[in-house]
Amino acid sequence: MKPAEVVRGLSRLESNEVGTEQTEPNLFVLDIRSAIDGGGGLGQFPSVTAMKLAMDKAAAARLAAVTVRNSNHYGAAGAYAAMAPERGLIGLSGSNVFH
Repeated sequence: MKPAEVVRGLSRLESNEVGTEQTEPNLFVLDIRSAIDGGGGLGQFPSVTAMKLAMDKAAAARLAAVTVRNSNHYGAAGAYAAMAPERGLIGLSGSNVFH
């Protein structure tokens, strides 16, 4: 590691900015996570519900994650991610497979 990397930011201690910044961070507790149980059925219905919920949460908090568990094949992942741009958001959709 280079010496400049070790002391990065220390130059601010010598500036007039010391004491003008907030010393304690603001803590925001956001409800941005949810989980939906698919009841063992097909994944399409709970996945659409999850995406709609994620978009509602993201519109309010700027970030959200909703998972679906206990469901089966949900079709094309891109169909759910494509719902987000319609609301000015970025959507991600994925699935896991296990045997």
